[in-house]
Amino acid sequence: MLSFFLIGLAVQSPRDSLTLEAALALAQANRGQIAAAAAISAAARADFRVAGAIPNPTAAYQYTGDTPRDHATIDQPLDWLLRRSGERAAGRAGIMGALADSTQLGAQVERETRNAFYGAVGAARRLALAQQEAVFADSLAAIAARRRAAGEISELEEAQARLEAARARQLVSTSREDHAMALAELGRALGLLPDTLPPPAGALDRDLASPLPSAPPLDDLPFVARARADSAISHGLYRATQASRVPFPSFQAGVEWNDPTVQDQRATILIGFSLPLPLWQIGGALGAAAHARADEAAAHLREVRAAAASALAQTETRVHETALRAVVARDSIVPLATRQRDLALAAYRAGETGFVAALDALRAEREVVRDLVADLLAYQAARADWVELIGGTR
Repeated sequence: MLSFFLIGLAVQSPRDSLTLEAALALAQANRGQIAAAAAISAAARADFRVAGAIPNPTAAYQYTGDTPRDHATIDQPLDWLLRRSGERAAGRAGIMGALADSTQLGAQVERETRNAFYGAVGAARRLALAQQEAVFADSLAAIAARRRAAGEISELEEAQARLEAARARQLVSTSREDHAMALAELGRALGLLPDTLPPPAGALDRDLASPLPSAPPLDDLPFVARARADSAISHGLYRATQASRVPFPSFQAGVEWNDPTVQDQRATILIGFSLPLPLWQIGGALGAAAHARADEAAAHLREVRAAAASALAQTETRVHETALRAVVARDSIVPLATRQRDLALAAYRAGETGFVAALDALRAEREVVRDLVADLLAYQAARADWVELIGGTR
């Protein structure tokens, strides 16, 4: 069983199988989250063009009974000049936040793909192991039947062998179900129908001895960059709100004509300014609210930085420790369990021991090999979490 399992770890992927690299490429091409990330960035750039844009003037026309009868005016607000700097700073920060969100979405897709890919590979390994265990259990049951017919063992021992064979076949059924569920999850992660996927092939111990991808500076982690952008947006909007409290004029231009009482009349051009009068309020409440939101965003940024530092340390520790457990299980525990199983089966075939000893050895090997698969999957999941945390590898 060990040789079968190790071949499963190290075998090269055939051309008609799905590799991890191909799975990542399919996810990038098919997942809706990738398209959503591009849309988020496009929307942020559009919002930046809107921020601080010159407002359109207001045009008016009036006809009056008094002379002159026709009046046309244009009113162009100028207060945008005060707000423009803060609003554009908020817009630039919005682009930074959208890029961080896009990076985060891409990293999430990569993590989901890695976990689904290795989950399917692990499920295939467990199914193969269950089928191999069923073969061993059937072999033991056949030996027990022959020894029972020869009067060498009791009916109880033969019944134990048949029971173990039946349980092994039940485990094959459970493993087939898990494998089908894992393929369905892989299809979802790739944005494809499960029955259109080639069988995933790869080594569960891939990258076990490889160093982790380097983490960027703390502030460049995607979710920290998002918090930095939120803080910058709030600060820019606070600046714009404060600037808008200053009374600033609007430019007005107009023309009047159609006065029948005046010979050879020419149109009269009017130019002036209008200034708002802050008689009732000067925007203090709006400024205070914007200041509070800016303070809140800055405080949230400090919390996110602390959480990011903790997440980096914890995830790095998980990767390191799961790798150590997987290496010990692969290189030490599984070989010992397989050697114990071989010795127990040889002794049982020779009639030197009872069935219980052989059964215990078989079960022990089964557990440690399944633990190895679980340890390798835990390592790959921890590594996928690290890749997501730093913003992906692509």
